[in-house]
Amino acid sequence: QVWLNDWNNDFFNALSQKETDKLWQLVLWFPALLGIFVLISVNKTWLIKLLTIRWREWLTDYYLNRWFADKNYYFTQIYGEHKNTDNPDQRIAEDILLLISKTLSLSFGFIQSLSMLITFTVILWESAGTLSFTVGGTEWNIQGYMVYTVVLIVIGGTLFTHKVGKRIRPLNVEKQRSEATFRTNLVQHNKQAELIALSNAESLQRQELSDNFHTIKENWHRLMNR
Repeated sequence: QVWLNDWNNDFFNALSQKETDKLWQLVLWFPALLGIFVLISVNKTWLIKLLTIRWREWLTDYYLNRWFADKNYYFTQIYGEHKNTDNPDQRIAEDILLLISKTLSLSFGFIQSLSMLITFTVILWESAGTLSFTVGGTEWNIQGYMVYTVVLIVIGGTLFTHKVGKRIRPLNVEKQRSEATFRTNLVQHNKQAELIALSNAESLQRQELSDNFHTIKENWHRLMNR
């Protein structure tokens, strides 16, 4: 990223100053620079996918073993609602992948952001200069003042995001639960199609599914209004 920024800066400086020789050097250097950037990006994507599938395989085996041990798959059907255990199939099939994807995304994002923070802090410190001002007859000189300004802005933005996100978290949990319930009831309706048809229970089933979707809709609006 720093190389690309430096190249971009040098390119437009050479363009504005009409330095033809330097401009051609930068044009010839750009494919190599872009190739390095693409190579790093592709390998990062491949590594994330490899870690995702291996981690998902391990967690899936772990939770499948726990689900089938001591007939837990049976007892969760009977006592699940009373122990806040709902839709174990969705938890294993979808939530594991969601957990891994979010964790890896945050981890790699943190590493990338940390490296960029260190690099650009050095650059900003060197280019910011010194802010001089006088308060009460005393002269103050703050070297690299832009670095402190950026840090304060980032801290403020982080605290604000955390405050807002904390209120959204339970709504996201409810979103996953209501979506899973709706999907499970659709599957059950399909499995019991013959029984529903013979008992003329279409209206009852239709109302149940509508109620499920209404729950999704209400939670969706709560998320929007946050």
